[in-house]
Amino acid sequence: MNVIDIIVVAVVAVIAFFIIRDVVKKRKAGITSCGCGSGCSGCSGCSSHPHTEEDK
Repeated sequence: MNVIDIIVVAVVAVIAFFIIRDVVKKRKAGITSCGCGSGCSGCSGCSSHPHTEEDK
C-alpha cells in the first residue's frame, strides 16, 4: 500500500463513521429513516410504528 491508498481508506473510514454516528443519533432521538414521515396513511409497514387491527 502506498500513501495514496492509505489516505483514501482513511477518508472512506471517516465518512462511514460520520454516517453511522448520524444514524445512531437519529435513532436515539426517535427520528426514523423508513420514509413514511410518521403519517401512517401511506406507510407500507415500516417498523417504526407497529400496526395493529385497531389502527385500520
